Amino acid sequence: MEIQYLTEPPPQCGQRLLPQLIDQIAKDDPDRALVSIPRGADVADGYINVSFKTLATAIDRCAWWIDQNVGRSKELAPIFFIGPTDIRYLVVLFAAAKTGHVVSRQVPVLMPPSQLTVCVM
Repeated sequence: MEIQYLTEPPPQCGQRLLPQLIDQIAKDDPDRALVSIPRGADVADGYINVSFKTLATAIDRCAWWIDQNVGRSKELAPIFFIGPTDIRYLVVLFAAAKTGHVVSRQVPVLMPPSQLTVCVM
């Protein structure tokens, strides 16, 4: 497979936010792989490809949940995320952006009282 290099920037380059770009790629090339995730601890088990369409659907569902349970924000209100930094974090990050929120990532090794202190600040 030959690698093709761009000689000019694509249309709308620098004029869209990442959630919009993900939605556009999901529409234009839904089966395009974004990441490959191992099926298990052993590499020999193979990988699962996560497509842009799958990511866009997960983001939209998460954005719907945020909208229904937290509401939209006009002031970039924070949503706290406590969990691993994997593809789930990207889903929450972009869903928060779609609903007007920002994500504050909390480290799961902190004890709950410490996490609450960080959230209250």
